[in-house]
Amino acid sequence: VLRIDLRKQSLQTQIEILAQQAKKPLASINQLLNRPIDTPLQLREKLQLTPRLYQRDSILQAIRSHHPQLQQLSLLQQVAQQKIALNKLENKPSLGMGVDYLMVSPRSDATPTNNGRDIVQIGLKARIPLYRDKYKAKAREEQLKIESLDFQKANLETQFMAKIEQAFTDHEVAQTSAELYENQKETIGSTIRILQAQYTNAGNSFDELLSLEMELIDYELKILEAIVQSHQAIAAIERYLVN
Repeated sequence: VLRIDLRKQSLQTQIEILAQQAKKPLASINQLLNRPIDTPLQLREKLQLTPRLYQRDSILQAIRSHHPQLQQLSLLQQVAQQKIALNKLENKPSLGMGVDYLMVSPRSDATPTNNGRDIVQIGLKARIPLYRDKYKAKAREEQLKIESLDFQKANLETQFMAKIEQAFTDHEVAQTSAELYENQKETIGSTIRILQAQYTNAGNSFDELLSLEMELIDYELKILEAIVQSHQAIAAIERYLVN
């Protein structure tokens, strides 16, 4: 009886400690939701193991199409390509023609020929680039920038897919662990029922029964941890699926 009483006191203390520890994440969640920090959370009655909803190929395609960092690099490449096109135009000879029109007021102190007639002047302008090296250098600079951005995009994709692969691994581990713990929980449950019958009939095996009850609780906690891990893995994948 004393042993049970000590165990109960220990468990009660753990419950109180967990209740205190829960205040910090609760405050953080409420702060993110812009509501009073002591607002209680509405939790589901039972958290279920999440299925794997995504395929690697579809995730990579979604990242390439919608991820802001990759889109930014693609836009920078488009700018560089436009600069190359503009540079080609500037590198070509050009010919221009213009007309100047000047209004002339008639003179009153003299009578020259065409007095007061407005002036129309036609002008021609030709531009022939002689030093083409600067245009070649500019085109090469922009082309190198495009290639550099390609490397940056490939590097980002590699980083993203490495993290997603880790999330897939975490999800698979969570599923495998949950299945293992469920099987072990069933085995321990069967053992407990046998020992309960022996304790009822003969009053022995109490220590072993108590130990198995605690072990059963541990497996229930491990199952819950595996379920949480599966949710975290799916959340880690979904953070890259931005639109």
